[in-house]
Amino acid sequence: MSISVCDSQVPSVNLFNIITGEQPGGTWTITSGSGGTLDPVTGIFSAPFNAGMYRFTYLINGIAPCISDESEAIIRYGNFEPVDDMQVTTCFGESLNLDSLYNLVGYTIIKNWSFNGIPVTDPANVSDPGNYELIMGDGEVAPTQ
Repeated sequence: MSISVCDSQVPSVNLFNIITGEQPGGTWTITSGSGGTLDPVTGIFSAPFNAGMYRFTYLINGIAPCISDESEAIIRYGNFEPVDDMQVTTCFGESLNLDSLYNLVGYTIIKNWSFNGIPVTDPANVSDPGNYELIMGDGEVAPTQ
């Protein structure tokens, strides 16, 4: 299960509010994302957060004959329209570095740059006119021309 937090005034998130049917006695670990502080027993994830996606695992160690069980919680934190669409004009024969157009630190790239549906092999050196597309974060599309 997952939640999105867009408000920078939220000081903490209780991960137990994201999962359901959990048994007491387990521990939380952060499996991806950077920033914030996690209390592995209480499941409280506290600021300061970095923009991006955080994944957490809640693990209950099984005692024979029972097996261990785990649940996953996901928090997406930040403004999920991270960049505005942009139009760039270059002169004939000039190239453009697509990766330098946006600050993508903290965002998840879902699909790398493409041009007319074809993957761009060298986004640091494009010169064909048209629409280039990058899909990131929560799936928003940030095209540039």
